[in-house]
Amino acid sequence: MLPKIRAGAVKKCGTVSRSERSDWEWPPSPTVVARMLGVFMKSTITKRSVVIGGHKTSVSLEDPFWSAVREIAGAQEMSVSSLLRQIDLARHNSNLSSAIRVFVLENLRTHTQQSAMAHNGTTNRHDSAPWRPDLGPA
Repeated sequence: MLPKIRAGAVKKCGTVSRSERSDWEWPPSPTVVARMLGVFMKSTITKRSVVIGGHKTSVSLEDPFWSAVREIAGAQEMSVSSLLRQIDLARHNSNLSSAIRVFVLENLRTHTQQSAMAHNGTTNRHDSAPWRPDLGPA
């Protein structure tokens, strides 16, 4: 059940007590709704040591991104270290963790486009080619 809102009552995000629930703005923001429902999603970031181009470094990524990197490396028949090296060489002004996230997103977009084209029976070599960090579209 949604809280009743007093006329003119507006309150920003904070902890929600039962006595304050009638003071929230309408419609409530996603943060307010999450607090009211007691739902807090926490991102699990894992820091891993990796060797890239013969140099040991650490990379912090959320677990789903680490899983995606392993899947992509396996699909391209290369080691995770080799894939990370290609991503590292192709990045311009971003940190490595951000470059990896963008790479995973681009890979997902490419896969989604390929699936859509296969479903529709269309092909376009440039649009459907998998993105490679060292060369762009294959």
